[in-house]
Amino acid sequence: MAFVDIYTLKLLAHLPAILASQRRNVMVIGLGTGVTAGELTLYPDIERIDVAEISPTVVEALPYFSKATYHVENNPKVRIHIGDAFRILGRNKTKWDIIISEPSNLWVTGVDQLFTKEFYAIAKQRLSVNGILLQWIHRYEAVLASLNTIGLSSLDAILLRELWSPSYIKDFFSDFGIQTMDNPRLHYMAGKAFFMDLNISEVLLGPASIPYLPEYLLVKRHPEWAKIALDFETVRSFWESTKDRVKGHLLPMVPAVRLKAYLYDPNKFSLTTQEKQSDRVDLIPMITSKARDEESWAKVGLKGASYRTKAKAMLSHIDKHRNWIVPYPIDGLKALLEEGILQGADA
Repeated sequence: MAFVDIYTLKLLAHLPAILASQRRNVMVIGLGTGVTAGELTLYPDIERIDVAEISPTVVEALPYFSKATYHVENNPKVRIHIGDAFRILGRNKTKWDIIISEPSNLWVTGVDQLFTKEFYAIAKQRLSVNGILLQWIHRYEAVLASLNTIGLSSLDAILLRELWSPSYIKDFFSDFGIQTMDNPRLHYMAGKAFFMDLNISEVLLGPASIPYLPEYLLVKRHPEWAKIALDFETVRSFWESTKDRVKGHLLPMVPAVRLKAYLYDPNKFSLTTQEKQSDRVDLIPMITSKARDEESWAKVGLKGASYRTKAKAMLSHIDKHRNWIVPYPIDGLKALLEEGILQGADA
């Protein structure tokens, strides 16, 4: 098991369990190493954990991972159903409070059926009132102690990991259409992306998330997120939670949190000279504030530059650094563009 996989496998269990209004019955689609199902056994109010696994060999290998699964193979709460998850859900009349879908990678033949309109229709029928479906998608006390092993010591640290809000997802995929049994495309798209070493990391946490700011769960929890006073422990918790214990920082929100903290209080959350240069923090006052003069432009190396050059520098910074986590204002950019239009210069 790859070290980074443990983050995903644990969170697949804990995210819906923490957010669900009730959690008596749970269905896990895809047994794998058994970590997700094992994490669910930590909740005393979960009475039954069904697992759909298509490969008997995977089930046979389960005891080899006992140390990481709390011996899930011996837990009486857990029932493993061998077969195709699509049919297991279709034939089962159970109502689950939580359905966790974590099948194999999309390029594996048949897996893309579990991402179709038809599958989600069946899953919806099998959910109890206010039930939760958690969908894994490829992106390469007892409970508290378990989350602490991956640095997640607070709910805020978990919510910080949200990359797309519901409307953001809907709008982003509007051009791709709906995946159906008769029109499956994910299998081919995922395979092509994998073998060509393509990814969409650069759009997962970018400026396009700004219009959806009020929808993010962390913002719902802290309505004044754009102006929230970050205390040292909160920032430390965020940074610790986003570290890969092997390679250092892992997630794209690390520099965003660092920049947000610095903008809130540069004295309390200082940056190194290298970090200031990398984040171009000297350019932020020009983007955020309308008041500036040629001396200010000179400090950022843009004295005498055209409107176009100045705007390109600002837009480049926004594209790289501004997102829902650090939604700094852009009054300065707007003023520059308006001035340039009025002057009729550098169209």
